[in-house]
Amino acid sequence: MAFIFVADGGDAVWVGAAKDPQKVVRKIGVMQHVQDGQAVPALDRASIVFKQVCHASKAEDIEARAHEILAGSRVHLNWFDCSAQTAIDALRKALAEECAFRRNAATDCDPKRPVIPI
Repeated sequence: MAFIFVADGGDAVWVGAAKDPQKVVRKIGVMQHVQDGQAVPALDRASIVFKQVCHASKAEDIEARAHEILAGSRVHLNWFDCSAQTAIDALRKALAEECAFRRNAATDCDPKRPVIPI
């Protein structure tokens, strides 16, 4: 089991994946550093607005595909200059694509599955 998630930092959103639920919490407590002279949003200001269980072996693939979908709005690494809803939609689309590929939408790979309460 793993999680895909979106954290809203106010001026940007973080799109990520974690195999350990505690890792999600730790990521939120870590601050991104300035790189290439650009200010980078801080995770310590972010809150998780979306979290969903997915198959552990596919979490990083789903995250990577969501990053591809959002590539035009990338700020830095996992940060994107878009609304939280746009990021959530990208994760759901990536998850749906993975489900179609695996032909296993009825188990742990259902994009319509209820979101875990935050």
